[in-house]
Amino acid sequence: EMARRERQGRFALLCLDEPFAFLDPDRQMETLAYLREFLEETGWQLLLFTNEPAQAERARAVFPDCQLHKLG
Repeated sequence: EMARRERQGRFALLCLDEPFAFLDPDRQMETLAYLREFLEETGWQLLLFTNEPAQAERARAVFPDCQLHKLG
């Protein structure tokens, strides 16, 4: 559905909930770099959820212009 909307020029949002929980820190950074490339190519927006402060900081390192919100 998201790919179809992208082809139609509509807003696309990728929501990920703890996607890197079982990856070691090096693999997390590698995967985040691939994710950044994908987002730059497609223009999609990302909403990433994590309970781990270290994972949030790694995401911030790859996406320095991101907004970080702490809930609850």
